[in-house]
Amino acid sequence: MRSHRSEIGERWFVVAAVGVICVATLTGCVVKPNLGQIDGTVTAASGLPATGCGITMVVISGGPVPELAAVTSAAGTFSWPVPPGRYEVTASCDGVPIHASVDVVADETVAVDMAE
Repeated sequence: MRSHRSEIGERWFVVAAVGVICVATLTGCVVKPNLGQIDGTVTAASGLPATGCGITMVVISGGPVPELAAVTSAAGTFSWPVPPGRYEVTASCDGVPIHASVDVVADETVAVDMAE
């Protein structure tokens, strides 16, 4: 016959084990992956910033891109957080595509200069 004290000890062990598993599972769901970032500048043939250009990205290797598209600012710049990997970035300004291949590393920013 088991004592009342050993049953209480077993119950506390089970409760503690379940608690550890729950915390580990929830932490895994909340932790964000380490992203890198692409900071780009698009310049028009005139040398001025290319504003309002559509920016798209094709994943060559790496994780899915969290956004589908971006647009250059009035300064001709864009900033895009992405998972580590290799990407083909395309800027479409006035129907003329400009391409650049970019390798992104976690927790680092890659600068991309694109010119018409």
